[in-house]
Amino acid sequence: MLLFDCGCIAFAITRPDPAGKEGEEHLLLYACDSRDEPALGVYWRKMHGKAHTELDRARAEELLTELGQLAADGQRYRELRALLRIP
Repeated sequence: MLLFDCGCIAFAITRPDPAGKEGEEHLLLYACDSRDEPALGVYWRKMHGKAHTELDRARAEELLTELGQLAADGQRYRELRALLRIP
């Protein structure tokens, strides 16, 4: 995982810009400026030209554990809605 100087955290995975513009997008796990999107999530963002370093293993494990817990909570929520027959 990569820690960008701005505070964003991303996987070391990129894809070409879907709009065909120059540069690539990184697969973000944590956004430093999370006004419109949750801070922790998985989404693509252009990080072209931003300096970064390798994220330390302990912090990476914390984020992945938190992401796993959010996914499990969502699954339990869906199961509860199904039991209560809530559409």
